[in-house]
Amino acid sequence: MKEDDGVVEARRSWAEAAAAVGRNELAAAHDAYRRAVELLNEHGSRQERVRCHREWVEALRSHGEDERALEAFQLASTLALERNSS
Repeated sequence: MKEDDGVVEARRSWAEAAAAVGRNELAAAHDAYRRAVELLNEHGSRQERVRCHREWVEALRSHGEDERALEAFQLASTLALERNSS
């Protein structure tokens, strides 16, 4: 996947996640945010990665999904460490 394609796909997943949150479909949002985060970690800018992670965690927290929010935060930390060590 070319870098530009990866960013486009990440943004698409991010938009799907935000739409799923708006429909109160947290499971679908969780999956879409995870995909967006993974793609942004590989292809996106640091600023986009941070914004997406923050939005994901806040969406989960605002719906009372504190455990999933912690998982999302831990994934963000793990991906950041992996990216910095490569």
